[in-house]
Amino acid sequence: MAWRSYKRDINKIHTRIDKMAKKGRDNFQEYYNYVDSMILKKQYGLLTQVLLIKYDFNWDKYFSAAIVKQRSWSAILFKTNTVFQDGKYNLMKSLDVYQIGLTYYREVPQTIALVVDGPGSGAYLDPIVENGGVTRIDVLRTGQNYSTASTINIIGGLTAATAVIPLPNGVRGGMIIKVNVTATGSSHNIDIELGNISENDYYINTPPSGLPDMEFQEMSGNKRAYLSVLKVGTTSTATFSDWGTQSSYDKNLLELYTQALDYLI
Repeated sequence: MAWRSYKRDINKIHTRIDKMAKKGRDNFQEYYNYVDSMILKKQYGLLTQVLLIKYDFNWDKYFSAAIVKQRSWSAILFKTNTVFQDGKYNLMKSLDVYQIGLTYYREVPQTIALVVDGPGSGAYLDPIVENGGVTRIDVLRTGQNYSTASTINIIGGLTAATAVIPLPNGVRGGMIIKVNVTATGSSHNIDIELGNISENDYYINTPPSGLPDMEFQEMSGNKRAYLSVLKVGTTSTATFSDWGTQSSYDKNLLELYTQALDYLI
């Protein structure tokens, strides 16, 4: 019998469960029905492996499938990103932005140095960065067919660094031998701090005393949010609060973050 990898099956089941969980806590019945169907198809063992691998849920602690499906639902919800979380992650990734606490940063591409010359090729330069400045450029591969008219282009940083090939010994026999830095530039290989975003919830009507059902409050439109944004270099806070009554809570909140990040960048 041919060997078979179950990785594809595990990922397929995980994707199916993830879609159920993203619909919210109250979608438990669809999950319960799915577990029952997996038992009927004699795939309960595969399902329990998904619960263990993807959700850290140890099904072996429980005596029956009925208890497993009830207890596992909470574990699944805990490990599942909401539609908003996925949307925010994709938004930040598209902008090369990441978050540490309330502070947002923009990733800066690593600084590179290129030799600009028509006939030449194959040289590889390694710019050495210290405290945000390019202090030297090492020639790791000399290349071939370079002329004395070759120039150096340094890409990266907020303030550009510059360098030259010293003559007459910087190029010998068509090979790049040495590169001298003439200006170090600034903020090379240092991510840019953009500012802080704080998320603030509020209610149109005061919910009942005690712990309100957050999911219901969001779905009913009673719970809303606004963002307070403090941009680096400014002293006043900007507020983003536009809220569409025909859109979901997650969609509205994602739109606020789109506006806030556009402001920071």
